Amino acid sequence: MIFSPNVRYVAASNILLLTALLAFPATAGSLIENSTLSTRIETEWGVLTKDASTQKLQLMIEPELETDVGENSRITTIVRLRMDAKDNLSPGDHSQAELREFYLDTTINDS
Repeated sequence: MIFSPNVRYVAASNILLLTALLAFPATAGSLIENSTLSTRIETEWGVLTKDASTQKLQLMIEPELETDVGENSRITTIVRLRMDAKDNLSPGDHSQAELREFYLDTTINDS
């Protein structure tokens, strides 16, 4: 099986940018300029030693968007996309999209 795009993966990847745009629509242009996107990609491949057959083949993509929303504030959004091309080890859903983290990190200045 080859990984094929799924509507929920497209929607989950758009969460990163839309979160910032919806939270502060008046300053959307400056938010994009003040954003940092990093992505971690991980694969797992499990092979049966008896006959070298594939037991598990998984791809995980975890983009993280950090956006400065003020002098002392930053919004962080992390999404995880997980897709199994083959999974003989655990039956069930072979694809997931989830919002892992969404938070505001801010500093309150002393007066």
